[in-house]
Amino acid sequence: PEYPITIRGDYGEGHQGIIESRTGLYLTIQRKQFLLFKNLNFKGFGIQPDGLNTVNEAPANLTDDPKSTDITFEGCTFDGNGIWSNCFFGLYTGNDRWIFLNNTFMNGQNGIFAADPSGGANFLTIKNNVFKNMFGHSDSHAIGIQGGHDYLIEGNYIENTGAAIAFWADTFPMGNLTVRGNFIKDVHKEPKPGTGWHAEGAGIVIANNYNGYQNTFRNWDISHNIILNTAGAGVFLTTREQVSLKISN
Repeated sequence: PEYPITIRGDYGEGHQGIIESRTGLYLTIQRKQFLLFKNLNFKGFGIQPDGLNTVNEAPANLTDDPKSTDITFEGCTFDGNGIWSNCFFGLYTGNDRWIFLNNTFMNGQNGIFAADPSGGANFLTIKNNVFKNMFGHSDSHAIGIQGGHDYLIEGNYIENTGAAIAFWADTFPMGNLTVRGNFIKDVHKEPKPGTGWHAEGAGIVIANNYNGYQNTFRNWDISHNIILNTAGAGVFLTTREQVSLKISN
């Protein structure tokens, strides 16, 4: 075959491991562990590790069976290809120890979303990737994190997005997170309708919006990032009391 191999999402449902939702096609990993995807081109679809509830785009009701863990994507390209309208990756509670290294994400609404404030994915590494042209939705990000701990987000190039790197915590703690040495430019402001909340225009967003919970953020290091040309703040910070954050950019 011709290398690098291109896997396309602009075909109909009916292939094993492919599910269809209102926003397009998803590839599922189906509770596998210790997989490496290297130097592949993915065009026109996203990845939901363990299935999807296609009614509300939430993860399917999972049992206590093992989730997809210890997965690495290295040197891959993810291109929305004009037909993709959601996040390329949706990780949820139990999708731990994923590594994203030297990949390119472009032309979509979101890059990597760990989108479950009920606990979150843990021990994630997102390093030396390129994110370009991630916008078009009121909640568009290159990287969006809700819940979880032990993240390394380092050395990424991010251009032309909504809020580039966004953290939002509900009732669960988030800790041991490092956001270091990222280059961020051309960030757009796309406020959520009816809220007036403009964090989407910031380069890095750190938000704890749950009024009844404290001690949410512990042991954060936000350092040596370069942030240029943002519609909002370079770093947008809104937290409760008793937090532990180190910010130096």
